[in-house]
Amino acid sequence: MTYLFLPVEVKVRELDAKMLLAYYAAQEGFRVVIGEQTAVERAALELPQGIFFAKGYPDRYRSRVVKKMKAKGHRLIELDEEGLIMSDRNHYLEDRMNKSSTKQFDQIYCWGTDQKELIESHIPNQELILTGNPRFDLLKEKFRPLYKQRVKSIQTSYGSFILLNTRFSIYNPKKKNNQNEHEQYDYMKQLFQHFIKLTEAIAREIPYQTIIIRPHPSENLHTYQKRFESYDNIVIAPFGNVIDWILASQVIIHNGCTTGLEAFLLNKPSITYMPIEDDRYDVFLPNQFSEKATTIDSVLDAIQNIETIHPTRKQHNILDHYVASWSAGQAYEKIINALKQLNVQPKQSSSSNTLQIKKSKKAKYRFSRLSEEDLKQFFKKINQIEKKSSSFQIKPLGQDVYEITLR
Repeated sequence: MTYLFLPVEVKVRELDAKMLLAYYAAQEGFRVVIGEQTAVERAALELPQGIFFAKGYPDRYRSRVVKKMKAKGHRLIELDEEGLIMSDRNHYLEDRMNKSSTKQFDQIYCWGTDQKELIESHIPNQELILTGNPRFDLLKEKFRPLYKQRVKSIQTSYGSFILLNTRFSIYNPKKKNNQNEHEQYDYMKQLFQHFIKLTEAIAREIPYQTIIIRPHPSENLHTYQKRFESYDNIVIAPFGNVIDWILASQVIIHNGCTTGLEAFLLNKPSITYMPIEDDRYDVFLPNQFSEKATTIDSVLDAIQNIETIHPTRKQHNILDHYVASWSAGQAYEKIINALKQLNVQPKQSSSSNTLQIKKSKKAKYRFSRLSEEDLKQFFKKINQIEKKSSSFQIKPLGQDVYEITLR
């Protein structure tokens, strides 16, 4: 059996997709190690040679990972979680596709044609495979049953609500780090203040409607909690998978957030609030899949008329260019087919029975606990969808990291 190492950095964003890939990879005979990013990296240095599935990193961190995994003898592949939406394409290439580290990868998987062509222009001879991302497999009708129970629970708890997603970590970071020196700081400060005023206006003008705010994982929650503590109809909810929240909502509001595209793929109406615009910092892709509003009044009007928001042919054409495997096939299938081409011949190493891997303490806010039961329940639901009765051996290797094989 070939080891496949699947690190997860941001649990609420990446875990379900990695569990989906783990399910089907185990079906194909892979021995999958999945869990918190640093814990999986540590496990990969203790276990036999296999395939390390990098999730994309800034260059300094990426270079360290590449060096360690290459020294261990692993084959290296990557599907960059940040490869779909890039606010600065030149910076993306310099920081996340640095030539020296990129050339160490055996394969790089691409979200869509746009990312593939961009990387090709930067590194012409790199092996790039158009796969799409399993995160978007999960948005298809086939996998909606995965979310049914959780969506119902959210709707029972909060009733009808507007979902407001933010991305202001440059201005409102979890940890202060001289962020005011960032080139986007003033832009994000203005946008943040506009969103605060918008939220308060919706709360006043539509008092019967609950507003759920989901801050970016890197943002400071207390900023929102303190600002809106006097509003009974505003809730800060940083927990749970965003797909659950989108499906449970009436409409979502964002600016340049991936959830705008995810809502489109889930057939949920969305509004992109753009009270200020700057070509240097506006995020093109997700804004193309939402109703554009530039004033508070236009947002309120769009909320009252969400039934008139419908997909256009232009949006579908853009989708085909940026997102592979949406119209045909599944990303996880294309990835597993590519993995098989690597033909890894593992050497013997220490037994996984003796491992007691620990994750980094710094990972706490990005990755809460992962239990064996979480994995079992997810696989059980996929079995129901696939009408199978597959049984998996799930072996803990330490804190929040597990080895999965098909029985």
